[in-house]
Amino acid sequence: MFEFESTFLLEHPWKLSTKDATLADDYHPRHRPIGKAGVLDIGARGEVVASPLQEKYAADFIATLHQQVLDLGGAGDWSLESLVAWLDRHLEHYDIPLGESAAYLRKVVRGLMARYEITDVSTLALDRFRLREEVEKRIDEHRQAERRAAFQAFLLPQSVLAVSDEVAINFRTMGYEPSWLYEGAFQFPKHYFGPKPGELRELTPSGKLTEEFRCAQFIEDLPEVTFWVRNLALKATSFRLQTATDWFYPDFICQLKDGRLLIVEYKGKDRYTSADAEEKRAIGAVWESRSHGRCLFVMPTAGDFSTIVHKIAHG
Repeated sequence: MFEFESTFLLEHPWKLSTKDATLADDYHPRHRPIGKAGVLDIGARGEVVASPLQEKYAADFIATLHQQVLDLGGAGDWSLESLVAWLDRHLEHYDIPLGESAAYLRKVVRGLMARYEITDVSTLALDRFRLREEVEKRIDEHRQAERRAAFQAFLLPQSVLAVSDEVAINFRTMGYEPSWLYEGAFQFPKHYFGPKPGELRELTPSGKLTEEFRCAQFIEDLPEVTFWVRNLALKATSFRLQTATDWFYPDFICQLKDGRLLIVEYKGKDRYTSADAEEKRAIGAVWESRSHGRCLFVMPTAGDFSTIVHKIAHG
């Protein structure tokens, strides 16, 4: 069994310094959250009495407090370089070289000063915690865009990436720790970890057989299948495939008698045309095509399991 790892998506160098450093329109360094202000007092009977200030007075109070904090912080101590250094220390950017980070952060700070006609860096320094959050969100937007671009490049036929034997999963050493077991009367003797598969629900709330259960029965009865496993989501030893943003865990893993591996991901008719399902079909097809005929991927839907038979017969 062969996995495509997320590390493939950002192994290529990407230059943050060339990206747009404009922050979200709703961020303004001078328009800080006002919050709530009030007065605490002791009543005639010793109880604590809270009296909120009117909005105008509350705003004046918060603004005054901000200015006092700025004065205490030593406004003259902040330069563009020191603010950039502070942001760099407080941002998580393990995948971005130091030079790229510094160049981008300088663009952010200079851009804000030009946009809002700020002449003193200390104005931004006062708002540095909110600024850090905004920069972090912007960098992550660029990071996700790079991942999507790398993922699309991976899907191209000319991509040099290939499925490798080095990440093969051995059924004999594979852990299997389901949170709960199938509790119905139907037996699955071909299930590799015993006739009671993990996390397989037999009935819907209305009492009908679930489509995944019907799919498991169909796989159990296929003469081409030697054994199979109900794959468990979010388990460290489960089989998974990398999408552009996260992992997905296909429903069933099948060992065929001819030595090939068959992965079955069932999708209900209402979800089959979703962007999520389309992406999973795409990465499944790539995974299959780069296995040199050793692996198969199929996504049946709407209770039609003939696609599984066709996939086994024709690849």
